[in-house]
Amino acid sequence: MENDTARIELATAHRALALYNLNEGVNNHMTSKAMSRFDGTKEIILMLPFGIQWSDARPDDFLEIDSENSSIVTSKGLVPLNFKSRTIELLMLQPLDAAYYLHSQIYNHNSDIKAISHTHSNSVSALTSIKDFKLEMVHQNSCRFYANVAYDREYGGIATSQSDEGARMAKIIKGNEVLLLANHGVIVASKHLAVAFDHTYYIERAALVQLQIQNSSMNTISDDVAEMTFNQLENNKLAFAQVHLNSFINKFQSDF
Repeated sequence: MENDTARIELATAHRALALYNLNEGVNNHMTSKAMSRFDGTKEIILMLPFGIQWSDARPDDFLEIDSENSSIVTSKGLVPLNFKSRTIELLMLQPLDAAYYLHSQIYNHNSDIKAISHTHSNSVSALTSIKDFKLEMVHQNSCRFYANVAYDREYGGIATSQSDEGARMAKIIKGNEVLLLANHGVIVASKHLAVAFDHTYYIERAALVQLQIQNSSMNTISDDVAEMTFNQLENNKLAFAQVHLNSFINKFQSDF
């Protein structure tokens, strides 16, 4: 994706998800692949520095990350990432280390993925904390993910340089855009930033409905109808997602 466009869309997605109350403090993360504004031959990862509120994200806030060299790409060259120092000043000049190790591994293991969202939204977090959790086909929004969701049923801690959590999750999500994480939250990974944003919103809505009726007799949608609805939604997925994101670009464009 062209750098300026990616920055505008990514800043907008952060603000919109904050408006929907789907992020948690400053510890969740959303990224996008783009061509570097400093080196037009290099594809980089756009990442928000740790400590910026999602509701305040602006296009120029995003760092360009070269995961091959574990560095920040700048107009003056590469600046190595330093996750050993825990000074507040340095923490706020870099992406969160867990974000870097998780997103870089997912991108490295899935070359078709161009955008990733990771959130601990309320209903998704509650659903994934239930033993043997599963997204049930109980609502139209559930059907969006009928054939597009994977499950990580083993919480393994935080992704760090010393753990294999990032690589493990990267392998589990392969072939799907949504990965529900036991005792944790959700990862959405897509070829398109708009779709990653849109799915992050709708997986929360689907989980919310399921939790609200879980102690009742669920009127589960049949597999045939769930699959038909999934295909109907899938056919319009990118266009509808882009309209969803564009509605917020129009809302926030005067701030950019």
